[in-house]
Amino acid sequence: MIYKIVLYIFCMFFSLSAMAKCDQTIRYHLNDNDGNGKYVIAMLNSIIGTDCLKSIAGNDETEKRSTEEVANGNRDIVWGVYGENFNGLTPVVIDVFKGGFSLRSFLIHADPDTSSQCYGLENKLKNINNLEELVRSNIPFIQGKGWGDTAVLQSNGLKVVTGKYPGLPRMLDGGRGCVYPRGVHEIKADLASFESDDPKNTWKYPSGDKVTLKEYTGIVMSYPNPYFIYVNKDNLVLKDFLEKQIQKSIEDGEFDTFFKSHPVSQAIIEGMNGLGERKYIYLKNPNIQKDIANIMEQNQKFYLFPLKFD
Repeated sequence: MIYKIVLYIFCMFFSLSAMAKCDQTIRYHLNDNDGNGKYVIAMLNSIIGTDCLKSIAGNDETEKRSTEEVANGNRDIVWGVYGENFNGLTPVVIDVFKGGFSLRSFLIHADPDTSSQCYGLENKLKNINNLEELVRSNIPFIQGKGWGDTAVLQSNGLKVVTGKYPGLPRMLDGGRGCVYPRGVHEIKADLASFESDDPKNTWKYPSGDKVTLKEYTGIVMSYPNPYFIYVNKDNLVLKDFLEKQIQKSIEDGEFDTFFKSHPVSQAIIEGMNGLGERKYIYLKNPNIQKDIANIMEQNQKFYLFPLKFD
């Protein structure tokens, strides 16, 4: 009997070790201020172990530079919202944030002047029930110049005014646009930062005045906006390894345990509270290729809520 128990423990240990064994060291670079990247690395450490990963030291760099390093074989993985910045790499088609970046809430001016184009905005939004009505309203949205989200809004027929981050809240406060969509996981921190007296508060005007913004809680904008890990297009072995390990962690509950414990994903969960009472407006994301959309649609079980692709 004792022999059988020892044998069983040995076999279990061996099978678990073999499951997470890496055939290569996975090299990556992490910027100091990359909170999403820190989440990705913590998730991989939880799933496949620290022995599989190797951090490449260096200065902070752009997403484009990180992508080039993976394409040139100097790194093994990079991460980010799916889009043209990662053309030439192969994604592991599992959204590591479980679709949490696919929901947008609206930042608006708290008390627009009667002369502002945004005066009466809330009453206008209350009468909007779908994308067609939102387009006809001609409400100007604010987004970052060159952002993937900007292309999504424009391709769906919405009027978009662009600018450079972090000046967008001041653009909204000044009435250059009337709605600034933000991720439901971001908006609470945004509002807190607008009120901050920290001298480094980048939202303030040069005079020291703060922006006067609030969240509109009647609408949620939704479109698929996946956050993937990417590998070199020739490194399909690594792509398959990561895919299998993440899938297994989702199926056995390990991924959810991590997801509920990390501050970034906790913000997503908190941001989703109460959204069921709002009106949902669905947009299409033209940045997502059909084959990627098909894989995501077939794996709805991986996501926090059903995603719509058409």
